[in-house]
Amino acid sequence: MQAAALRRVVITGIGALTPYGLGRDALLEGLREGRRAVAPLPPPLHRLPPGYGGRVTAEWKDLRPLPGGKGHRPATMTRYTFLACGAIGTALQDAGIDPEAGDPERRGLYTGSYCNMDSMDKYVRFAAVVADRDLFADRKFRIDDSRVMIAMKRFTGFDYLKLMNNMPTAHGGIQAGCRGPCNTFLGHAAAGTQALGRAFRVVQDDLADVMVAGGVGSSVHEHLMMVKGHRGQLSSADADPPEASRPFDRGATGQVPGEAGAYLVLEEREHALARGARIYGEVRGFSDRFAPPEGRHGVPSPGAAVRSARDALAEAGIGPEALDLVMATGLSRADMDATEARQVGAVLGDRAGDVEWAAVSPFFGFSEAATGPLSAAIALLAMEAGMVPGAPHTRDPIPEWRLPVRPEPHAAAVRLAWINTVSPEGGCASLVLTSA
Repeated sequence: MQAAALRRVVITGIGALTPYGLGRDALLEGLREGRRAVAPLPPPLHRLPPGYGGRVTAEWKDLRPLPGGKGHRPATMTRYTFLACGAIGTALQDAGIDPEAGDPERRGLYTGSYCNMDSMDKYVRFAAVVADRDLFADRKFRIDDSRVMIAMKRFTGFDYLKLMNNMPTAHGGIQAGCRGPCNTFLGHAAAGTQALGRAFRVVQDDLADVMVAGGVGSSVHEHLMMVKGHRGQLSSADADPPEASRPFDRGATGQVPGEAGAYLVLEEREHALARGARIYGEVRGFSDRFAPPEGRHGVPSPGAAVRSARDALAEAGIGPEALDLVMATGLSRADMDATEARQVGAVLGDRAGDVEWAAVSPFFGFSEAATGPLSAAIALLAMEAGMVPGAPHTRDPIPEWRLPVRPEPHAAAVRLAWINTVSPEGGCASLVLTSA
């Protein structure tokens, strides 16, 4: 018996909440202008190295007019959930989807997220209250059990719930009216691409007609800035903020903190055509893999990422000679950039010198699991606008980087794009998109 053909999956909505503003139009305008949205951080964050980053300035009130936005309860949500809800709302709006209409059983939501820990103030105070003061004076920490109930009085039930890693998915699923598949993929840069790819599989396999999928990340808060700073992963405090993120450049000093949420609406092609939806492009291939990292800071071998990319291209039925655009991760970390550069060079081969490329981080910093979905959104906008944003800060490429460097936004015909995401913990994912 012949197996049923897999369903075609198209993209009908682009949603984003970035330092450029709310929605796809703000994202496109910022890219067209080549605007750098990395700037000194407000007090007290400016005291933490590097003292600058890409920060979203929208507020909860700006999300109220979006689909499903009236049901938000900001007091129960973290920064990650805020970024997710803003991006989800704009994706639904762009796709023309009413959360209260259609079949909720055939609509789902997948989110990629690194963590959900920007509201830890009460927990820090809890640790201070319960500490055994005599031992603490000797730089030892032990809980004084008699003080636990005193510290617990500062908490409500929502304080524990809102920090759970799947809360952006939970709130976003309610906002989008989803009763179909909903899940969270945890990880670094690759997690958002995994969410897109797994949503692609769900629609392919006829488990849903519509999937809202993407990623969210915020490293512009004291907890992650302190952790990453302690590990030596952040850029230099002496760098000029707008030019601090320099992927694949000899002058790169580390990651620039940033934040964003980005979601796409993936839809079965006939379903989209039946409702007259605008189609941006089509998902043609996906693959993800894992390679254990080496060393304390995590630098995986490029082998797994090469296999992931080749598998995605093979599923799409194309070779590297057909690619027009590579959206790279570009962490601006010397070890990871060299690893990704070797991977990209191995996949593209002799074509490396001819393929357009870009990365999100030079424009508003590194946004963790939002990186892949933002890269996909930029690729789709490049297809529509006939414009590539360029690589503004890659002026002195590392020896491993073989792709051409064009700093300014410029015209380019983009029909086929490869979204490449690699993570220091070993996860990697590739997505292949074609124009409508």
